[in-house]
Amino acid sequence: MAMIKRPKPTDSEADILREQEKFLASGSPSTVNVVRRPDKRAGQSGGADEDQRDVVTIQDLPDDLPTLTPAPPKKSRLKGERVRFEDEDPEELLDRHDTHISAVLSKIIVRDTHNCLLSRATRRSVVAFSLTILLTNVILRRCKCSETGRSIFARQTAAQMITEEKTQCAPGWMGPTSGPGVLNLSPECCVEVEAPPSRLDSKLPDAMAGPRLVSGQGLGGPGGTAETLQIHQENQAKIQAMSKDQILEEQQRLLVQLDPRLVDFVRSRKAAGGSAPKSQDARVLKMHCSPEEDLPIKPQKDWVHMDKLEPEKLEWIRDLPAPRRKGTKMAMQARFDFAGTLIPPTEDLPTHLGLHHHGDEPELAGYSLQELFLLSRSQLIQQRSLALSTLAHVLTKARAGEFAAALKGSVVSTLLDAGLLFLLRFSLDDSVEGVMSAAVQALRALLVSPGDEECLDATLSWLHGLASFPLLPTAEEEEDEEDEGLPEVMRETAEEKEEKKTDHDVARHDVVKGVLRMKLLPRLRYILEVVRPSPKVVQDVLAVLIRVARHSSSAATQVLDCPRLMETVMSEFVPCSWTVPASPNAQPVYGVPVADAVKLLRVLASAGRHVCARLLNSLGARECLSRLLAPEPAELQLEPGEALRVSTEAYWLWAVAASYGQACSLYVDLYPVLVKALQSAPWPRSPSDPLLSLELRRHQALLTLLTHVTHTAGGAFSAPTSQGAECPPPPPVTWGHVMGLQPAVLGLLKGCIRTLGDPVQRESTLRLVPSYLLYLGAFYSQLSLQRSFSPVACLQELEKLTAEVLLPLLSHEAVHSLINNLQSCSAVCNPQSCSPSPETVPSLPGLGCSQWISGGLAGTSSPFPLVTSLCYLLDTLISLHKGLFSSLLLFESVLRYLRACGRAKPTPSHWILRHEQHLLFLLLKLSIRLVPSDPEVAVHATLFHHTSLVMLPWLLPGSEFLAHELMSTMAFVWTWLQTVDFPLGGLNIYQEQIRKTNRPTNDPMYAFWVSC
Repeated sequence: MAMIKRPKPTDSEADILREQEKFLASGSPSTVNVVRRPDKRAGQSGGADEDQRDVVTIQDLPDDLPTLTPAPPKKSRLKGERVRFEDEDPEELLDRHDTHISAVLSKIIVRDTHNCLLSRATRRSVVAFSLTILLTNVILRRCKCSETGRSIFARQTAAQMITEEKTQCAPGWMGPTSGPGVLNLSPECCVEVEAPPSRLDSKLPDAMAGPRLVSGQGLGGPGGTAETLQIHQENQAKIQAMSKDQILEEQQRLLVQLDPRLVDFVRSRKAAGGSAPKSQDARVLKMHCSPEEDLPIKPQKDWVHMDKLEPEKLEWIRDLPAPRRKGTKMAMQARFDFAGTLIPPTEDLPTHLGLHHHGDEPELAGYSLQELFLLSRSQLIQQRSLALSTLAHVLTKARAGEFAAALKGSVVSTLLDAGLLFLLRFSLDDSVEGVMSAAVQALRALLVSPGDEECLDATLSWLHGLASFPLLPTAEEEEDEEDEGLPEVMRETAEEKEEKKTDHDVARHDVVKGVLRMKLLPRLRYILEVVRPSPKVVQDVLAVLIRVARHSSSAATQVLDCPRLMETVMSEFVPCSWTVPASPNAQPVYGVPVADAVKLLRVLASAGRHVCARLLNSLGARECLSRLLAPEPAELQLEPGEALRVSTEAYWLWAVAASYGQACSLYVDLYPVLVKALQSAPWPRSPSDPLLSLELRRHQALLTLLTHVTHTAGGAFSAPTSQGAECPPPPPVTWGHVMGLQPAVLGLLKGCIRTLGDPVQRESTLRLVPSYLLYLGAFYSQLSLQRSFSPVACLQELEKLTAEVLLPLLSHEAVHSLINNLQSCSAVCNPQSCSPSPETVPSLPGLGCSQWISGGLAGTSSPFPLVTSLCYLLDTLISLHKGLFSSLLLFESVLRYLRACGRAKPTPSHWILRHEQHLLFLLLKLSIRLVPSDPEVAVHATLFHHTSLVMLPWLLPGSEFLAHELMSTMAFVWTWLQTVDFPLGGLNIYQEQIRKTNRPTNDPMYAFWVSC
């Protein structure tokens, strides 16, 4: 009988079921029998009900239980360490180990003070009531300050000591009537004076006979007081023997030599009068009874908690010093207000704003970064929340470049080096929701760049706009001395080296990877699922997740694999059913569709076809697309702007899936909805309509979806590249499903060209024209691959399209004005626009395109989407009809733009450059097709060839197909080299120039160039 193998952890459910069928088919007996036994607690008896309960019986197990033997006695580990003697008294042993409080208190031993000298002499009184107590009562009545917290005995003792010190310092006091031996003082300590005081309550003289500064406390032995007086008398005699000029000269010499702080201390002691008190109680009493004219500020009766006068606290409420004078060039520490605005050091702000505090510079308003870090770890909730929200505002303004001209260095880099990432991660674990929300806000300000997100969203409708590139830091080659000399097999892999790194090392090189290693995703899931914060915090969490997903495909996979994270996002923020909020002013985020949540799905789907398939099939994104796109945006029961954004993001998500050939079955189901949305183009509309921009973006997303569906349908019958290669199943959409879209799109394009003459509608029309042109280019590029392709009918259709659409479009004044802006909006011709901002850190890369949104490459008035789509359509049409001609290459603005690109030296590290590289590549492809047939275009062959050579080192990773196309068709083709008279020796020079580029050696494009 064949042995049945045991299940393994890697076995699937199908494998286990298959093994079970084999076992049952073999007919071998089971080693374990399941028997139903009665439940005695429920009152059941055996018999018929015996088989109703599962009981596991094991073979060869005896019915009778073995006899239980007593367990061995426990042995103490400490018993062997105890030593016993025969003559030891048990009572003494019990007392020795007794730890009761009575036993502990009974062992208190008084310190022997027979040989200790008394530090204070007590006067003997011959009357019934001591004169010292009477004098103390007088002093206590004069001292009008509170002695809360001190006993009456302590206050009387302190007052008695003050009285005795004043009496001893009074002239004529002879000391106690008893001899010196009674007070344990030596005879040398007695000082003879002239006469005793006449009254006990007489005023003490201001100038006392004793020293003012030297107290003699540091002198050991019983003769300390006498030695102090002797030193004082010698000093007085020496000063009396000196002349006035000598005294002034010595005084100046001492002032120069001594520390100024010591001089101020001596003068303060002289101004206070009298010698220092000889006990702590006396000093406290003197401080409490200090005259009000010596205080920094006169206290008021209505001040709270000012019953005990403390000069140090009174220093805080005195007037602030004047702020810094204008015109000074000394650098100072940057200070910010609660909105993150930089406060100039010369600005005098009122104190009611709450920006002044008791720091190192109390006269300056605002908080420094160090102080904000300190407050963020405070025990007070309000201080933690305020510090974190202020840091968030500072980071937002710093990322926007508002501090570039005012501050030296980078704020973001300084905060990261100080440990901001760990501070925010610790704050996310705070149990207080306010602190947690402020930490999420600061984390978004650190990771997310609003300019980058706006630029990426604006270029989605461009050619290859849906293609995503990872925002990874530049890889640095690390030289590991431990692996030197070892064979390749014994060296550590990159994953093993990464595991050995600490969180600090990982975060210093890559911020996003560092926060992922700190378990950020489970914490964000907890905030969304359990805490359920306010809508603003939810938006911040979704924005952070979007930035993490843009980091790399591995980061996107971690977001997808985090337990219950995406399930929470789908169930709470992308539901298939929801209810209308009761209040029209309420804008909840839980239980209703959220645009940022759908955007998160789109960014995750852009990471790869496998991630997209998991979203559609496992998480239910396919059903959500049907639910969000079937009704009109006005029927989604959401706020109008949010409804348009949700519908737009759903179209983008579907377009990404359609680019992989997925979710195309929805096209057949929702075809009437798509045609209706296509025919309801958002024009003509008033430019002042606040929803016009959102409706234009929704229409662009719809056209992008139809473009990718057309690509997928056109390639459904393409044969596999090699025999025997695995071919994916054909998509459910065919060419017959998309043929009816072309007339509708062409009609809409003709309508847009007619409205270009209206200045009011011109801007919105120019935003839609590129999407129509890209769809027509995709349609005609797939038309020639179909079985129903008719060459004659196609050529006639192309000639008609050129005459009715392309020529009027190229000759229009609005198009000419846009093409004239190519050089001014170019990122290649303006390298300063590509320069990284001062706040860009290598560990947190971005597009750095904040200046491109307003009037640059990705702006609303940029000519690049229109010119790129025109070149794409023209290249497709000329490849089908060799007789067509395009005058676009002969535009003076295009030729001027190509000459400027030939002289430019851009930075090849900005991902936004790929859109401009697509335009240059299409212009060069047009020149390749037209130079052999058009003499006017052939005149500029040298310019085209030079542009191709200059363009090659700029190409970014992922654009290897562009490099291959240029090198095989133009750059190093012999016919082109003969045409432009290119010296063959220039190839070595060109290769050397490629080596001198700033690309890292591990860049795949660098290896590609060097190998070529």
